[in-house]
Amino acid sequence: MHYRIIVTIGIVVIALFGMTACTQRSFADEKANELRPGPIPLASSSVVPVSDNFNACELNSGLWTFLDPYAGTIAESELIVRGYSVDITIPAGFDHDIEEMVNEPYVRSPWLTQMIGDDDFTINVKFNSGIEEEGQIQGILAAQDETHFIAISLRNNKDGFELVSRQFSDGAELPELANIDLSTGEGPIYLQLNRQQETWTLEYAYDGIIWSDEIIFNSALTVGEIGVFGGNFGLQPPTHTVSVDYFYNTFD
Repeated sequence: MHYRIIVTIGIVVIALFGMTACTQRSFADEKANELRPGPIPLASSSVVPVSDNFNACELNSGLWTFLDPYAGTIAESELIVRGYSVDITIPAGFDHDIEEMVNEPYVRSPWLTQMIGDDDFTINVKFNSGIEEEGQIQGILAAQDETHFIAISLRNNKDGFELVSRQFSDGAELPELANIDLSTGEGPIYLQLNRQQETWTLEYAYDGIIWSDEIIFNSALTVGEIGVFGGNFGLQPPTHTVSVDYFYNTFD
């Protein structure tokens, strides 16, 4: 039987359509109490990053675009909007490594992106998911287009957990911008990225309160869009569900 039931209790909405459920929430939840590093003032911008706590049962398609380089194939990923997070599920057995561009000069991971102006910004992203299994990857993508971008990657490789920043241009991997060893790959993991002209500052946290030292690197990338991505890699790439709790412009 094909049916739909919606029950509203306060701020909670439960929707059933067949076997699918979506639970909405208010933005006035735990994020209001999470302390973030002090923001650096923005320059004037025509299109600034727009915050989204993904508390609706449908993706804001006027803001976000979901791009999957393997759409329509057996390696296709799935975007799931839960009403309290947005998730990207990447299938096992196929390489979706954003850092592997040899002979394929484009973003090879599924990513969720929004258009922005080429100006300064500070964004804070909470990933509910971790990178606990070797071969899992997730992070932030700042792009000029699909062949010119910076990937801020949380990676689990054979040597452990790491936070890596790399820039790519026309299929070529430029020298590594930053590489930090992490103590654990368990979620949640918070990333904050600030851009001031050609100076980029990255920080991470496990609780949204105690932040890492600043990781500073330089890049003259022309930025036209920004968002989140997920992927996998290795001889036997594992399945990975990247769960994003919120994407936050700290100046909202």
